[in-house]
Amino acid sequence: YLRRNHRAPVLALAQELGVPLKIVHCDLPLDELRARVRRHAEAKSDVSDADVDVLEKMAREWEPLNEEEQKFVQERGVE
Repeated sequence: YLRRNHRAPVLALAQELGVPLKIVHCDLPLDELRARVRRHAEAKSDVSDADVDVLEKMAREWEPLNEEEQKFVQERGVE
C-alpha cells in the first residue's frame, strides 16, 4: 500500500488476530523503475497497462514506512 492510512488497518488486523505479518519492501531507484516499465511496454510482455505516468503518480503518493512498519520489513533491492 502506498499510504500509511491504507497500511495501518492491515497491521492492526494482524496484531488483533495474532498472526505474523511481513512487509516485502522492494526498493529500486526511480530511474530503474522507469526503464523497466518502458521495456515492458515496448516488448508488450506485461499484462499491466500501467505506464510511466502511473509510476510517476505512485512515486509522488508513496509514504515511506514508519518505525512501526519497519519492524515487519523484508528488504529487497535490485537483483
